[in-house]
Amino acid sequence: MKNSFLLLITVLFLVIATSVQAGGKIGVRAGYQMASFHVNGSMMENTSNLNSFYLGVFKEKDLIPMLDLGYGLDFMQNGTQYASANKYVINYLSVPVYVKAKIGPVYGLTGLAANFKLSDKVTNEYNTTTPSDYLAKNFDMPLFIGGGFNILIFSIEARYNWGMIPINDVSHAKNHYLQVGATVHF
Repeated sequence: MKNSFLLLITVLFLVIATSVQAGGKIGVRAGYQMASFHVNGSMMENTSNLNSFYLGVFKEKDLIPMLDLGYGLDFMQNGTQYASANKYVINYLSVPVYVKAKIGPVYGLTGLAANFKLSDKVTNEYNTTTPSDYLAKNFDMPLFIGGGFNILIFSIEARYNWGMIPINDVSHAKNHYLQVGATVHF
């Protein structure tokens, strides 16, 4: 975990340094995340949402006056809460790329993200080891859509993400998560 944190700090520094030189708008975002595993479009049986958080940095550049291209670097926790006292938490470093259409202070956005697994942890009531086949793969690619409202340098936004790659080859479950948060941009 210590190496993952060092990698995150280094990448954040590089993104910010590159963004300052390239022009456009840079910012930070953070918020609440509600994640779950889905199989064939429905929430996995005997599970409920895992409540967590996300935080990151982003950069946006005007393509045309009402359309921006954006990308970012986020840390997030996905996973699920099982009906028992068990839960599965997956820490990801996410690189979202999106287009953002603006009409006044309101905007909509859609894009893809490359999620790289930093670590995962299964907490279970029996203190048993989870077989490696059930642990998440090292990569996920969600498609997302969302919208928001801009007030001066602040925005309130929501995004829904659909994982397109099964988290493992055993359960065939995919990550789905809702993010609701705020941004500050300069």
